[in-house]
Amino acid sequence: MFEAHMSSGVFQLHGMADLGLLPSVFSGRATCTGTPWVAITTSTAVTITVSFLSFDDIVATDNFLYSLGTLLEFSSFLWLRAKYPTLKRPYQVPLPLPVPSVFLAYVCASWVESIRNCSRADHTWDRGACPHEGVQSQ
Repeated sequence: MFEAHMSSGVFQLHGMADLGLLPSVFSGRATCTGTPWVAITTSTAVTITVSFLSFDDIVATDNFLYSLGTLLEFSSFLWLRAKYPTLKRPYQVPLPLPVPSVFLAYVCASWVESIRNCSRADHTWDRGACPHEGVQSQ
């Protein structure tokens, strides 16, 4: 499963380079096998670097990046809905634009408040004080 995930990530880097979203060096392929060797090397280097982190840091980083991706996706939804309100869509949210905007603001505010409550001066997580853990520390 790791190999399949790593391979898909490598070809995403390669495809983004082909589209001009990343430097063209990521679109380089090996002459004898045709594999995107620069993207493979980059992905391997990132994986090795992350392997030196603790499990808690890896999970926190993964959740943070997933949350950023979700917020970006939802922000894109709002932007497209505001920019092209009459565009024909196969599926529509039956709400006026301010309702999803208020929801996004609430999610962002909750996220910031959760981070503010969970972080300490030494930037480690106080597991007993985090609201998502359900138990307050004494």
